Amino acid sequence: MEAVLQALHVLHNAPDPATKKEADDYLTKFQQKVEAWSVADAILRQSDAPISTHFFAAQTMRTKVQFDFYELPADSYVSLRDSLLGHISGFRASQYAPIHTILCVAIADLAIQLDAAWADAVPALFNRFGCDAENYATLLEVMKALPEECMNYKLMTDSMKRANSRERLQQSASQVIQFLLTLQCPTDHAKRKVLECFLSWLKFAKLQAAELSSNPMILECFKNILIGGDLAETSTDIIVEILNMSSHRIQFFQPVIQVVLAQLPPVRAKFDGLLANGGSIDADSHVDALLQICRIYVEMGECLVPVMMEEVRNEEVLSILHVILQCTALPSQEISCIPFQFWSRLAKEIQSFHCRHPETDVQIDHFKRMYTDLLSVVIRRCAVSKDQDPFQADDDFIDYRSRLLHLAQPCMGF
Repeated sequence: MEAVLQALHVLHNAPDPATKKEADDYLTKFQQKVEAWSVADAILRQSDAPISTHFFAAQTMRTKVQFDFYELPADSYVSLRDSLLGHISGFRASQYAPIHTILCVAIADLAIQLDAAWADAVPALFNRFGCDAENYATLLEVMKALPEECMNYKLMTDSMKRANSRERLQQSASQVIQFLLTLQCPTDHAKRKVLECFLSWLKFAKLQAAELSSNPMILECFKNILIGGDLAETSTDIIVEILNMSSHRIQFFQPVIQVVLAQLPPVRAKFDGLLANGGSIDADSHVDALLQICRIYVEMGECLVPVMMEEVRNEEVLSILHVILQCTALPSQEISCIPFQFWSRLAKEIQSFHCRHPETDVQIDHFKRMYTDLLSVVIRRCAVSKDQDPFQADDDFIDYRSRLLHLAQPCMGF
C-alpha cells in the first residue's frame, strides 16, 4: 500500500513528465494484481487520504469488480459486498460525488456478478437506503446503475448471470418506479437524479401501456420542457424514449401515444413563440429549446409513419408534419438535419402504400404539397450565401449539404 500511495503522490505532484508516466504505468499494472482488492479497500478506509487517492481506490475497486471478479473466492463475496456498502455511506458528502458514483456502479456490477448469492439485491438495497431521506441519493445512484450495467457488455460476466439479473430486475421495475413517484425533490439537482433513474429503467424494463400512460412522470416531463432549464434535456430524452418504444407496437401503446399527443399543443405554442423572436433564435437557450422540441416532434412523426396515410386529414398529424417541416428549415444545421431520416422514411411509406392502393390519389396529393414545400426548404438550405466562398466550406457544411441533396431525391419522386 505504501508503494501505491507514493506512486499516487508522484503522479499528482511530480513536475517531471517522465516521472509522472513511470508512476502512472506502475499504478496501471498494480490494478491488474490480486492485491489490488485489499489495498483499494484499505485506502478507502483512510479518512485522511486525499480525494484523488480515494478516487483512485474507488476506480480500482470498480475495475476489479467489472473485469477481475473471477479472482475472488466465494467465501469473500459477502465481506466485499458489505465493505462496498459501507464505503458508499462514507462518501455521501458533495465533495465526494464522483467517488460516490463510482462506488454505486461497483455495487450494481457486484449485484450482477454475485447472481444467486445476492438474489434479493434490490429489496436489500431498499431496506438499507430507502428508509432514510438522507440515503435517497445513494439509492437513486445504485438503482440508475443497475439496469445500465445489466446492459453494459463491457462487464465481464457470463450470459447466464446477465440473464438472471435481467429477470430479477424486470420483476423489481414496478417497485423502483413507484419509489420514484413518491419522492419529494427540493432541488432541480434532486429532480434530475429522479428523472435519470426513471429513464434508465424506461430503457430497460418492459412496462405495460396502461401503467405508463397513467404515470404522472410524463406530464412532469412536459412541464419541464415548457419551462426549460436544467431538467428539460433529460425530460426530452424520456419523451423520445417513450415514443421510440411505442413505435414498435403502435396498437399496444395507443393509450401512451394519446397522452403524448394531448401534451403537444402547449409545446407547439412554445415553438411558435420562439420562432416569432426572429433573429434571436440563435441564442443558446433558444437553440436548446428548439432542439428539444424538434426531437419530440420528429420522434412522434416516426411513431406515426405507418398510420399517416389513413390520417392525412387529421389536424394533429398535419400539425406534426408542419412543425417538422419548420424544424428542417431552421438555420441551425444541428436541428435542421434531425428530420432528414423521417422525411425519407415517410416518402418510402407513401410510395409503398400508393403501389398497394393506387386509388388513393387524394391522399397522395396532400403529401405532394408537403414534399413540394420540403424541396423548397432543401434548395434554400443548400444555397451558399454571397459572402461565403464555397471552396472554403468546412467538412460539416459539405456533409450537411450532401445530406440535403440526398433528401431532394424523395421530393422529386412526387
